[in-house]
Amino acid sequence: MAQSIQEFEEVLQGLRSTTAPPVDAKALAVARGGREALERALEAAEADDTWDHRLLRLLLQAVALSDAPGAGVDRAFARRVLEEVVRRWMQPSGRFGEAEQRLGVEAERGFQVLGAALGPEDRKVLAPLLEGRGALGTEALLLGWAAGLEGLRRPPSERQAARVGAALARRGATVAEVIALAGGRNFRVRAAAVRALASDPEAIPQLREAMRDENRSVREAAVGALALDPGAVPLLRQALCDEGWGVRAAAVGALWSDPESRPRIREALRDGWWRVELAAARALSSDPESRTQLRETLCSEMADLRARAFCALALAPASRPQLRAALRHEAWRVRAAAVEALASDPESRAQLREALGDLWWIVRRAAVGALASDAESRPQLREALRDEWWNVRAAAVEALSSDAESRPQLREALRDKDAIVRAAAVKALSSDPESRPLIREALRDEDGDVRAAAFGALPPDPEFRAQLREALRDEDGDVRAAAVGALSSDAESRPLLRAALRDEEGNVRAAAVAALQPRVRTQASPLSELPCVQAALRLASRHDPQLDAVLPSALPGSQERLARFLQSPRAVPLERDPQFAEDLLGAVCVRLTQTMESRFRIFGEVQEPREQLADGSGPIVIRIAMSAADLALDRDVLAVHNLVEAWRIARHLHTERDITVWLVCANLDFDDILPPVIDAPGTVCMRPPFFGFRLPTSIGTSLHAHE
Repeated sequence: MAQSIQEFEEVLQGLRSTTAPPVDAKALAVARGGREALERALEAAEADDTWDHRLLRLLLQAVALSDAPGAGVDRAFARRVLEEVVRRWMQPSGRFGEAEQRLGVEAERGFQVLGAALGPEDRKVLAPLLEGRGALGTEALLLGWAAGLEGLRRPPSERQAARVGAALARRGATVAEVIALAGGRNFRVRAAAVRALASDPEAIPQLREAMRDENRSVREAAVGALALDPGAVPLLRQALCDEGWGVRAAAVGALWSDPESRPRIREALRDGWWRVELAAARALSSDPESRTQLRETLCSEMADLRARAFCALALAPASRPQLRAALRHEAWRVRAAAVEALASDPESRAQLREALGDLWWIVRRAAVGALASDAESRPQLREALRDEWWNVRAAAVEALSSDAESRPQLREALRDKDAIVRAAAVKALSSDPESRPLIREALRDEDGDVRAAAFGALPPDPEFRAQLREALRDEDGDVRAAAVGALSSDAESRPLLRAALRDEEGNVRAAAVAALQPRVRTQASPLSELPCVQAALRLASRHDPQLDAVLPSALPGSQERLARFLQSPRAVPLERDPQFAEDLLGAVCVRLTQTMESRFRIFGEVQEPREQLADGSGPIVIRIAMSAADLALDRDVLAVHNLVEAWRIARHLHTERDITVWLVCANLDFDDILPPVIDAPGTVCMRPPFFGFRLPTSIGTSLHAHE
């Protein structure tokens, strides 16, 4: 045991380093240490874990590796682990990102063991999370199900269908259980579970049962899952007549190797639904006896079907003369499909070069693509750089991008009259050092797409940073967004990236948020711990005894005074009553960050506790480390709604100071948060990730709205 404990201590020390190996590589050492090692792992996770929950994930993996039911732990231990997982998911920051989702996967597996030590009364630990509608609610549901605390019911979000389906398959759920969890319209979960069961030989009876599901998507998934089951061939043949075209197409694909099904598949070439016909052409491409039917599709109006038929016939040397003859067919669609089908036939190169002179640009473009790998065709491809159609010229640029001898012509394409061709030339020359001066000139191109391509083509060298920084002021939003992405690894450009958070274009602001993702999480203070919010929280806790039990006491009388104001708002000059001003601003902060669900809660952090909010010493910035869209789905915090509700209070608060309040919905470090400047008092600003306002100066101040 001593050796195991020593090994365990080394594991903990290694996991705390930033270069730690994967957690699962060390979990076995903890599992071998028994109950004592598990206890130490939990204590370490509770006391000093990493930001990505390495120690807690280590513990859960070690539990999952234990052979004994319940891993030899008691209810108190299992309850502590459950509470710790929930605490990580309900951090004041609101963050529920990739690290928290990885924790959920390990928790689901670990609580399949720990659940044996828990009882029904432990469900209340999970209760606040089980009604979540997104990824968080899904992980809570799966954890509760694994622990035996929550029965099967509909999952909170169809977006998490794959996650739920994988969990169902891992637990060996029956089709009946899947339907119980995902009945009715929630077919995506059933389909995901069917796909996850495809590799399990013991699940074949359930998969066959799923062939009769009421939803066509589930039946389609079942067809794909049973494609390798010889015993399912009769069912798959029946699926060729299914009312759902996706099911029929899947059945065609599943039966392609069954000789007895070929006549039925040939009939599918005339199905009427193009995806079924395309699947049939693909399935019959290697069948010599089906070439007559495939030739009948050569004049189809559907390009993909023609192409598939041509490609199938191209595999048979006897059919190639017919394909070459099709290069002179009167229909351009047929000629284009024939060009694509003969692309890999060396004996057809001469005819393909002739197709470079076809009257239709689509045929010429297809010929350019077909000859891209043919060195002998390079002279003709260079001539295509002067084609009258930009589509052909752009295709020629791409086809010649790897040809060093064509670089002079590609450099000329940088001055093409069409922006798409110029952008293609920029990308084609991005790896050519001699072309960099010309790419620099493209940074000043009149077209934004060309400029964006030029900035994307610049190597991450210090000599180009000046141009990239200059691009942050480009008039085109796509160019600015490209420059933001290119500068994401440049520490000296961080102030400029912060300024991009104020950009007028949403895609630029989104690029700035992505570029400024914190690499090391810094300390922040929960909003709920600020003295100024206690009165407002106390009012909310009247309907939540659990919340009331953990809140500190508010000052005598402040709670009732605030309640009267909220019931009947009136104009309040903040400078006349500093203490009440703090309570009012605290109520504004609470309204800005609270959940919409029946169980009241606020999320959010401030950089550091402030003695007073009403002193005008700087903007009041509250950060919730999730996007506004994810907050609505996973936390039930509706940023726009909360902004309106908070303004209903704030518009009555008048001050001669510059007091602005911001909710920032982004995973950003406080040092990188640079809210917009609001010049006019009484202005509301909604420019994600920023949601806020500046208090009015006097009674009657008109409202200004900025979006």
